Amino acid sequence: FYNCSSLTNVVFPSTLKSIGAYAFVGCGQLKQVHIEVPRLVMGERAFRNCDGIQTVRFVGDELIASTRAFFGCGGLRDVNLIVKDITLSEGAFSGGDDPYSSHYGYCDNLTNVIVAASNRVEFGVSVFAGCSALQQVMLTAGAEMDVGATAFSGCTALRQTTLTAGSEMKVGASAFSSGSGDHVSYSSCNHLTNVLMTASNRVELGSSAFFGCTALQHAELTAGEQISVGASAFSSC
Repeated sequence: FYNCSSLTNVVFPSTLKSIGAYAFVGCGQLKQVHIEVPRLVMGERAFRNCDGIQTVRFVGDELIASTRAFFGCGGLRDVNLIVKDITLSEGAFSGGDDPYSSHYGYCDNLTNVIVAASNRVEFGVSVFAGCSALQQVMLTAGAEMDVGATAFSGCTALRQTTLTAGSEMKVGASAFSSGSGDHVSYSSCNHLTNVLMTASNRVELGSSAFFGCTALQHAELTAGEQISVGASAFSSC
């Protein structure tokens, strides 16, 4: 379906197992991606530059989305992922330079991200970096959660972050603060007011995780056994 510019709708069957790399690149009239299957592997840049997509919804046991799967989907407004296990690789929904094209991607209409996993959440580097309209992030993992470095850097409209893990939680360096990636420098989290992080066993917060979040009023970290806070995690707040 590469560059099928008139394609507006795709019905994904319940037997779907994978979507190959670059499968829907340039399908600019595609309005939504709604998939309900047991397990899905999504290839690299599978929906790159599909700037007509407004909603992405996945329901199933396992979702694996490769690098920049939804890169450049500038019309995207809502992401809702209900799974058992989820892995989002580097820059899956981010905005920035694509080293494999001259295109500059934006995710600056995305306002809402909800990820609910009954077992495990794993986010790579800069998964939602540069999504400057994002206001709320809710991530839930029944067991383990690992949020990569600069995952939400440049989400300047972000006001509330709620992360909940059943056992262990790890949040990488500069996860919500200013950072850089894909040859782009991202601004800081200067509208974030509330942070709630809860894990039954351990919470590990990386260096500069919330650096420069100058509007931060309330941060609550709760763990049953251990909390580790990295250098400059809340500096300049």
